[in-house]
Amino acid sequence: MTNPAYLILLLLIIRLFAFYQLSASHFHATNTYSVVPAKNLQIANEVASLLTWKFSLDLKAQKLLSSWIAGVSHCNWSGIHCNIDESIRGLNLAGYGLQGTLSSLNLSSFTTLEIIDFSGNYFYGNISFIKAMSNLQKLKVLYLYDNQFSASIPQEIGMLKSLVKLDLSSNALTGQIPPEIGNLSMLTNLSLSNNHLYGFIPREQSNPCFNWKLVQVGKFISN
Repeated sequence: MTNPAYLILLLLIIRLFAFYQLSASHFHATNTYSVVPAKNLQIANEVASLLTWKFSLDLKAQKLLSSWIAGVSHCNWSGIHCNIDESIRGLNLAGYGLQGTLSSLNLSSFTTLEIIDFSGNYFYGNISFIKAMSNLQKLKVLYLYDNQFSASIPQEIGMLKSLVKLDLSSNALTGQIPPEIGNLSMLTNLSLSNNHLYGFIPREQSNPCFNWKLVQVGKFISN
């Protein structure tokens, strides 16, 4: 059976080609012509990823995302915030009550993302998807708190060099706090409380604005 993700992406690309039909202005003296801009193909890929993820969630969650429809501008979808060029700047689904995992959401292509807020839902499973987010170099806010995520925090968290706010609190995360968090030199706010973590936050933090007033929970040690 054909993968639905490929069908969705194909339909979106066809729609983009229809929108950017060739005209006389596209032709040059060399008889070459422009094609669909790479930016639009990237956006099509992001939209396809979002739709694929939507259909991986349970029926209740899909109804909560009823505005996510192919053929409707993704900038009008609930929880989606766009830049002026329609690239996706923010994913804000805080408090939607969604249930499922993020394993089907390919975040690696969302290179213009600045904000991810998935807090206050019923997401479960591990957070290994962070490993694929290393190229999200504009990401400033990552909120995954108040969910049911489990397993350990990937060391790749330290690759998100533009992070200013990181909140993974109130989940079921386990293991040692990765020392790579010390690489986040832009970080000013960090919360890992109400998990089952141990170890300490590395003092390598080079940002003088970092707030060290963190709540100790169980074996969690902030300094």
